[in-house]
Amino acid sequence: MNYNASFDAFRLQDQQEDEVTHELIFQQQYIQQQQEELTQHILATEQQIQHQTLGMAAAVMHNNDQQITPPQPLVPLVATAVGHEELIQRQQQELTRQEESEETMYELDKQHEDQLPKQTLKQWIQRMKVLLSNQHTTYSYYEYIKIAALPIAQMLVEYIIDSEVDDIIPLEFMKIDHVLIVQEGGKSDFVWIQHEGSDSSSLDADNAVTGTVQSRLLAVGVILYELFSTEEEPQMEGLRTLLSRTSATSVMSSMNLNDDKPDPNEDNNRQSRPQKRSSQTPRDEVSTYITKLEEKGIPRSVCTVVKNLLDCSKGDYCGDDTYSSFVDLHQDLLLMINNPSIYLDDIQVSTSLPTLTICNDKVYGREEEVAQLTESYQEYIQEKTYKGVIISGGAGVGKSRLAMYTQKLTREANGHFCSAKFEQNEMNSKPLTTVGDVFNTLCEMYTKEATANELEMVGKELENRLGNQASLLAGVVPGLCKLLPTVEDGRGSPAESSGHCVNAEASMRYLFGELLKVMCSYSKRPISIFIDDLQFADTASLLLIGDLLFTAMSGASIFFVFCHRDDEESLSNTSFGIWLNSALSLFSMTSIQLGNMDAESVNTLVSETLHILPRITRSLSAVLHHKSRGNPLFVRQLLGSLYGQGYIYVDLTLSRWNWDMEKIEETPVSESVVALLIQEMKGLPSSLQLGLGVASCLGSSVQKELLDILSNDLAVDLMDILKEVSQKGFMDSIDDGTAFRFAHDKIQEAGMNMLFCLSGVCFCALPLTHSVFENCSLDTAYELESIEHRRESHMSYGLSLCSRALNACHGHDESSELFFTAITQINKGGPTTVRDPSQMSIMAGLNLKAGRLSSSLSGYTTAFMLFEHGISYLGNDKWTSNYDLSTELYDAVAEAACALNKRTALTTHVDELVAHAKTYDDCLHCKLYSLPLCCDRFLPSSILALSNLPVTVLSTTRFIDEGKSSSKCLAV
Repeated sequence: MNYNASFDAFRLQDQQEDEVTHELIFQQQYIQQQQEELTQHILATEQQIQHQTLGMAAAVMHNNDQQITPPQPLVPLVATAVGHEELIQRQQQELTRQEESEETMYELDKQHEDQLPKQTLKQWIQRMKVLLSNQHTTYSYYEYIKIAALPIAQMLVEYIIDSEVDDIIPLEFMKIDHVLIVQEGGKSDFVWIQHEGSDSSSLDADNAVTGTVQSRLLAVGVILYELFSTEEEPQMEGLRTLLSRTSATSVMSSMNLNDDKPDPNEDNNRQSRPQKRSSQTPRDEVSTYITKLEEKGIPRSVCTVVKNLLDCSKGDYCGDDTYSSFVDLHQDLLLMINNPSIYLDDIQVSTSLPTLTICNDKVYGREEEVAQLTESYQEYIQEKTYKGVIISGGAGVGKSRLAMYTQKLTREANGHFCSAKFEQNEMNSKPLTTVGDVFNTLCEMYTKEATANELEMVGKELENRLGNQASLLAGVVPGLCKLLPTVEDGRGSPAESSGHCVNAEASMRYLFGELLKVMCSYSKRPISIFIDDLQFADTASLLLIGDLLFTAMSGASIFFVFCHRDDEESLSNTSFGIWLNSALSLFSMTSIQLGNMDAESVNTLVSETLHILPRITRSLSAVLHHKSRGNPLFVRQLLGSLYGQGYIYVDLTLSRWNWDMEKIEETPVSESVVALLIQEMKGLPSSLQLGLGVASCLGSSVQKELLDILSNDLAVDLMDILKEVSQKGFMDSIDDGTAFRFAHDKIQEAGMNMLFCLSGVCFCALPLTHSVFENCSLDTAYELESIEHRRESHMSYGLSLCSRALNACHGHDESSELFFTAITQINKGGPTTVRDPSQMSIMAGLNLKAGRLSSSLSGYTTAFMLFEHGISYLGNDKWTSNYDLSTELYDAVAEAACALNKRTALTTHVDELVAHAKTYDDCLHCKLYSLPLCCDRFLPSSILALSNLPVTVLSTTRFIDEGKSSSKCLAV
């Protein structure tokens, strides 16, 4: 039987036992009717008096031939007309009527209150006990506690807190006999303690002792024990003894405070009258009653609450967890009511011990920031215009987690949410892939919901706006083909479609802007775009994002969220620093800065993780906050590390999580979260260390395609290994289990440092006191020792991926993600890891091919780096042993440097090619690229100014040939 059925049975039994319920309801309705009639009668009387008074005043003024002056008050006119004494008499009569009316209303309210279906808590408990013992119901103690008892306890404590402001309840009345409950429809609506009337009036002022806070908490503990246990009167004598003992102490304390002079014979009298001691100490008595609660199947958290209240009987010998205020008690009861799965339910230890699960999705201690983000989003929804938010902070403070709250807001608004993340080394992917992934997701979302007619309309609009350059955009946004089926999806040669462009990079930004306009115009839903780790973005991507922001400001309805680190290393990036300063000023973006969590937020995280009330975990949280400085990532990893070391464990005796505070306080913790992660990874099986190391080489996320290839070469199943790694919390399973993503880039960094353990010399097994650590930090030592082995691993993985990529596509799809990932791994290995000199030219040729593909996709920054990597594989004798390949690489790198306005690099590479060229034609292109360097003095000042503009300002000049590419245009 479910909860509702149980309550239906209770209400049915209640109606059978109370035969006068219908009569009470009838009387209640009659009283309300009488009140309404009396109120109407009073109002009618007041109106009649006002009309009579105004009439008399008007008559007098008319007889005296006076004009009525509206602003004059009524009372002076009346006084003038009927005299001062008559006015006072009328006012007194009206005042008497009002007092009589109020008295009548009070009596009616009193009668109404007396007729309410109220009962004492004792009566209510007895009736619930009958229900619990009914063999025809399955109403368990757990259901009774969760649905019925806890709400009553919470309302009782709330009433006590409110009463302490003006009228403290005497300690004698804090018993179940004086606790009254108003219950309608089987639900408790109000709970209070009756301490007025005959019983209270018979007490002297000195005897009406309110007691200390400790004695009052103990009294509530006795009430709650009776409420939760439904024990009968004879079984409560022991608790009443505890309460009377504490009450007597409170009376003596009160008397001593009121007496000016202490009794000199008090000590002697006390010694001459020995008291009879109980056979049990307070600790034994409390334990006995708590055991009875546990035997009834009452949740351990409820037993803990009662125990911490009854422990008040121990006086100065009570434990740290003993309650000291009603506010703490009220908060604990609310937590158990509002979040029972965490604070009420017992952890299951019947079959096996549970593992510590740390919530990685919830934002802790960011209420103000969440409110600020929500406000910005609501403004976007209401105004249907552009809005942008930039979230900054250090590594691990929860920027991405806060930004992902936008996804929840977007879902509530029935909108589209797209996200992407820049990696620290963007060469792992095709140029502009990060931004392209956002639009690819957006195109797929729109295609799924749009009708055939809508798709046709969007296709025509895109065809008109993009023209014959659509295939260039499709090379980065494959999902565009679903909106434009006639457009080649990038599997051909994008360079062919962009060859006639004066500036392919500017054209790409223009195409993205037009696509954004069309999607915002035709989408019926709000659109939110989140881009993470913006500090890792390359210059071309920053230019593109700036152009998209200008497009949005010109009329597109879209909500942007960006995240970036604000540490010195990130802000020292010249391109990103300039872009950030311009974005905050030009695009009117809301800035949210995050710091570390405070101690209370850390306590909330720890409390929810351990399923223990915050009042109890506060001491543990204080230690963790001190060790981690409140960094959210550090706190989570520290909890996991302490659990792995056994310092946080499941206490089978208490059936809850517990901890060894002494060991935790003594445990040294590194100041670096990376070092902490490495220490934690050391405890993993070697297969999981291998999986983490391989995955960290491939980027922040890794697809099944890559894992399958490397699994064959390593003779292990990386998919299964990473599934187990994700269960440990280091990675997240995404895309229905076909891909894995690191939970944080610091975890990826730590995984990179685990690679050298695979070579057979496990450096991380050395103690922290080893001599290698004396003159450098732990992170630096790891970096120094592992760099050579990591290079070899990168080269090995790159060769495996490259071979598979080239064989699979047969030369027709080298622009795929797999090919670029392979080239990146090869270049991370570098020339020193190539054992066969004959393979050097092969590596150089692969970089030349990848660089040309990047150039065709407007990724000149990536192309420039790839061409330079290719040159590095050619030895000092490159002009004699690999003349043709050297000529092609130097010509290509000069073109890329020209497009990026890298004048120093352009001069260096042109001079090198001219010096070694065998024919004039071999160096003709380079000379054309370098022509503007010789004729800057002849260029118009406006073009020279454009060449030095900040990157964000350059995004406004997409419709003209920008200064950064003007040299190529002039050369042609």
